[in-house]
Amino acid sequence: MRKIVTGLAAALALFVIACGAAPKSDTVSKAPAASGTGAPVAGAAADTQAAAPEGPKKFAVGEVGVLSMANGSTGEVVVKSVKMQGKVIVVAVSITCKSGSMDYNTFDWSMLAGDGTKLDIGFSIDVKNQLNSGTIGAGQSVTGNLVFEGTAAQMKGAQVQFSPSFDTLAYWVNP
Repeated sequence: MRKIVTGLAAALALFVIACGAAPKSDTVSKAPAASGTGAPVAGAAADTQAAAPEGPKKFAVGEVGVLSMANGSTGEVVVKSVKMQGKVIVVAVSITCKSGSMDYNTFDWSMLAGDGTKLDIGFSIDVKNQLNSGTIGAGQSVTGNLVFEGTAAQMKGAQVQFSPSFDTLAYWVNP
C-alpha cells in the first residue's frame, strides 16, 4: 500500500510539473529590450496586443487641449470660462480644426458638478451665442456658449466633459 501511495504522489508531482511547463497558446510575450537602447532584440516576436486606450485628457479651464478625433482629424478644443449667469451655468468653448474636418454639437458636451451630480445641458433665451451644430474644416474655428442647469455651488470643481462619438475625450476642471 505504501508503494502505491508513493507511486501516485510521484506521478502527481510529474503531472503538475509538466502542466506548469507547457506553453500556453493565448499568452503574448514582449521581446526583451537590447541593453541600453530600448530596441527589441533582433528576431524576437513582435508584441501583437493593441495598446490600451488612453483615458480622457485632463485640462484646467482656459487650457487648450490638442485632441485626435475618431475620424482621424485633429483639433484644438478649449473651455474658456465657466460662469454663473442668472439661474444657469454658462460655459464658453472654442473648437479649432487643425486637420481633416470636425463635427461639433452641443450634445458632445456634459458637466459633472463638483458634488458628483450630472448636470443637464439646457437653453436660455438670456444667453447669447449658444453653440449649435455643424462641421468645420482645417483652419476653421467655432466658438459658442453652453448652458447647464445648475447652481453656483456646483461649479466649484466641476468637470466640463467633451465626448464626441460617445467617448469622453477630454475634460476641463473648474477651480
